[in-house]
Amino acid sequence: MEAQRSSSASFTILRPKRLSDNAKAVSRLSHVPITSPGSVILTEDHSVRARRTLLSCGESGNVLNATRAGVISRVNKLVMVMPLRSRYILETGDVVGGRVVEIASKRYKMDVNATKLAFLLLTAIKLPGGVHRRRNQEDELNMREYFKEGDLVSAEVQERRKHGSVALHARMLRYRKLSGGRWTVGHLAIRTGETSKEALS
Repeated sequence: MEAQRSSSASFTILRPKRLSDNAKAVSRLSHVPITSPGSVILTEDHSVRARRTLLSCGESGNVLNATRAGVISRVNKLVMVMPLRSRYILETGDVVGGRVVEIASKRYKMDVNATKLAFLLLTAIKLPGGVHRRRNQEDELNMREYFKEGDLVSAEVQERRKHGSVALHARMLRYRKLSGGRWTVGHLAIRTGETSKEALS
């Protein structure tokens, strides 16, 4: 009889009530550090606020609040919120495609679907025929003969400046004006290296 009771008890544990199932599901997700705007972020002593956080005064002292929905990230003493979805952040060496939106001051301003427009200097492009020489005033006047507004151009990220702007270069033959296809903008993971360069060739 006792054996039957123990087996019945174990059977009850394997099939709990629906409310208990929800509680267990919540407990399994409790370790995921997801926050919403205005939520309080638990911090340790001497923590330093970083991006997408706000320090406010509460009843028990200073309180760190999130200013955007995302995942809480901690790097040493820095506490920040990484958004669940955001624009692509360019890194040095990434191969990108962009559309020329403006031509001025010896540079092409290009929309690469990032937070800011990237720029491609006249000195950072390969001249027709592969000629290597200093750019002069005539080259500046003929900039629209190389690329004009609306053109799609493949290039490589050369440098990311401190204030957020990005410098591109197209000194190699694989980087050129793109034509004869369809341009689709999506949320894709962009890999650096020969694989991504061959995809734009």
